[in-house]
Amino acid sequence: MIISWGSYIRRSCSISVITGLRDIHISPTFRSKIFKPLDYLMAFFKTIAAVYKERKKIEVIVLVSPPNIILYTIPFIRVIGSFKIILDCHNGTFSDFWSKIPFFRQLIKSPDLLLFHNEDFKDEVEQKFHLVDVLAKVVPDPPAIPTGQIQRKKILIPYFVFPASFASDEPLEVLVSYLESSDFVNNECFVYITGPKHKLDLELRNRLESIQNVTLTGFLANQEYEKLFSGATGIFCFTTKENTQLCAINEAIGYERVPIYSATKTLKKMYGTIGIAVNKNLIGLDKCIKNCIDNQRVLQRGIKEEKSRRLKLWNKEYYDLFS
Repeated sequence: MIISWGSYIRRSCSISVITGLRDIHISPTFRSKIFKPLDYLMAFFKTIAAVYKERKKIEVIVLVSPPNIILYTIPFIRVIGSFKIILDCHNGTFSDFWSKIPFFRQLIKSPDLLLFHNEDFKDEVEQKFHLVDVLAKVVPDPPAIPTGQIQRKKILIPYFVFPASFASDEPLEVLVSYLESSDFVNNECFVYITGPKHKLDLELRNRLESIQNVTLTGFLANQEYEKLFSGATGIFCFTTKENTQLCAINEAIGYERVPIYSATKTLKKMYGTIGIAVNKNLIGLDKCIKNCIDNQRVLQRGIKEEKSRRLKLWNKEYYDLFS
């Protein structure tokens, strides 16, 4: 079983489809951040209850750890049964804030296996937290697997999708400035920016909403998101942060769309043979967009081949870790 605290986490869904492990998402009970501690407490008890209910049917438990307190369930799960416990560590698990919660250093060493999403971040964490006696593996995201039959959005004019979280590592100011420029207008395309609009700085939001060929979609239901995503000419995958991977690139590979991604050291190492890499400060983005439009068929053919290669590699090298 795979347990995630959140409404939807693409990585755990894709791994579930490939491995056959049951995927359980424990959604937040409350919307307000004021009740976040209570949300965590309820998720804690729901996790223990789910494990206890299925204790005679399961052998492997994967706990998906975006930054939260799911770590604290491990000692209690050990009491319920002798399971193989895997902690799938998103980068935020080791942030300055979350790595200082009580007993973090003891708990992070308690699973049978730690999973990291890329080699660069694994090396950084192992040095910082001295994970000498801990079994740790790098398991990159598999290509995203669509949830059902996809009805692609019909393309009349090329369009690009930016699956934004409006986090601090996204070069939003630079992107907005580009979208306001004549370089963008001359490319004759549309841009759809998904993500929770309330997290976007008000000034940037107003500027984006004033640009004719840009649409802020807000949060989309999964079926709407997949339809929009799977018909795109290309996918914007931007970060200024090193040692991080982007779910959007694996979604692009899974849906056979062309990723235009930030040329960080980590991302070039992971995806250097596919898609289009752009300067971290988005210098030359207009040329990348034109390249994507003009050479779409060739680029998509390369993505399709890479998707097949990565799925075979995932099944060969990583499948057995989940059994």
